[in-house]
Amino acid sequence: MFSYVSPEARVPANHPLRKVRALVRDVSSDLNRGLSKLYATEGRPSVPPGQLLSDEDWETIEGINDPANRRGVIAARVLLRIGLSRASEHAVEPSAWRFRVASQGRRSVAEGLPRINFSISHIDPLVLVAILLTLDVDVDVDVEWVMSRCIEMAKQLTAG
Repeated sequence: MFSYVSPEARVPANHPLRKVRALVRDVSSDLNRGLSKLYATEGRPSVPPGQLLSDEDWETIEGINDPANRRGVIAARVLLRIGLSRASEHAVEPSAWRFRVASQGRRSVAEGLPRINFSISHIDPLVLVAILLTLDVDVDVDVEWVMSRCIEMAKQLTAG
């Protein structure tokens, strides 16, 4: 015999998750409105993310066994290429960026391309790409900090 109970029916009406859900929906709605302004109805066509990555990128990605880590690397590299192109005012197409290994194993933009500083950090499901035109930058996704903030927010939502 098969029986189905929807997730909606499993969560009591006064459960704290309902407040979190409402908050997430509000934030997502605001975010969607803000992001939709970034998309042009005409102009530069979108390019499938897979076409933005170089053979070197794919070689690195293919060597990653963990699916979550692989997704993070793909997302970070696609975001980096798009961000660098925007920072250079599209002087370089996203797929044309090349990189070199700089000091301490960090990657930097290859010679002959606009000098733009960047840093990437990712821990599934978070990806952080920082790009600065004039200053050096170094970022790190700290999962413990993110989780502590989420827990703190949940406590505030469920209080009272």
